[in-house]
Amino acid sequence: MASRLVEATALRCPTASTPVNSSWKQKGSSICRVRISHSLVASSSTGISTLTSVPRSAEVCTRMASTQGADVETETASEKWTMPDSKGVGYETVVQVTPRDVWYWQADTHWKHWQGFWINYEPEKTKEVVKEYKSVRSLQIRDPERTKLYHRNQWYDAKGFGKDQNWEYGPWNMTLEEHALHDGILHPNSQHHRVLLMPSGNLGWIQMYLKPNDSRSVIFSEPIFYVNPKQRISVPVGYNSEGNIGVALLLEEVKDTEEKMDSSWSGTLWKHTRDPLVDTREEPKGIYQGHEESISPKLEWMMREAVWQGFKGGLSEEEAKNYILIHMPNNVTIFAPRKAAVHKDFAFYVTYVESDTRVRVMSVAYGADLNLAYIKSGVYDKVE
Repeated sequence: MASRLVEATALRCPTASTPVNSSWKQKGSSICRVRISHSLVASSSTGISTLTSVPRSAEVCTRMASTQGADVETETASEKWTMPDSKGVGYETVVQVTPRDVWYWQADTHWKHWQGFWINYEPEKTKEVVKEYKSVRSLQIRDPERTKLYHRNQWYDAKGFGKDQNWEYGPWNMTLEEHALHDGILHPNSQHHRVLLMPSGNLGWIQMYLKPNDSRSVIFSEPIFYVNPKQRISVPVGYNSEGNIGVALLLEEVKDTEEKMDSSWSGTLWKHTRDPLVDTREEPKGIYQGHEESISPKLEWMMREAVWQGFKGGLSEEEAKNYILIHMPNNVTIFAPRKAAVHKDFAFYVTYVESDTRVRVMSVAYGADLNLAYIKSGVYDKVE
């Protein structure tokens, strides 16, 4: 199928009532253009399939439900939950993208050798690290057109010895034709998961629907912050068959080889840590505003300006009563349901405080129908 490159315009218009300084007003009124590849068959005269004829107010509900079905009971509980989220300002734009777009967004940002350190926690049982590994996640180009990918994961004992020293997943050979599907990139490791990401490189290896009757786990999803071309942070969140939460932190950096690092290596760009969870963390003060984007299982890509509403995503104490705050090392905080939230609208809301003047968020949202609604990322800078 023929394709061409087009430009999608995201309107960035803070409302007059939003407190911003003069430099931010100038920045907010500018136009951000993002190049995407779009099928000529589905294109309009502009080459873009825009899902709305005019920009929508950011106050409009942005939940985009999955079309994926789950083989589970359909009876739902009457209690309604509110999802944690940012507060939209101005307008938002939604663009229909293609599986090919998502494939090449990943190729542009993540096809590298990622070396890292993984620590696991069970926050309802203990604040200490319960398991740790070093890891190599290698994604290698196999042809000049980047239609073929070689992927190999290695996990080994953090001290360089032990029974898990040679634990390996893969290798897998993936192709654009076979694995770029209508609802994301299929990874051979799990038919229930897809890779979904945005042009910024923020990515999720995401379970497409909850499995409340599964003997192993109800859900496991892994949002990944693409901090810069050489550093990323993975924050997996999951619930076992009894509905108990488990979380992890994986700090990864780019190396020029997939060979395991020496046992003495403790991070170059990241500092590896085994620190326990902490009870509290001071929330950054002030107004943080910036650009955010989300993508749904229908490959609807949404862009808008928004204001960060804190670690709890704007939820009141009453609305947050079923959630837990988990303060991890490296200034990462997870806000997620305390127990597996079956037949509820909910989100894993993960904040990374990068500096005094910048916070990043990744969120993964599910509906009461058990299906994935969207993954979202945002970068918010202090404006007041």
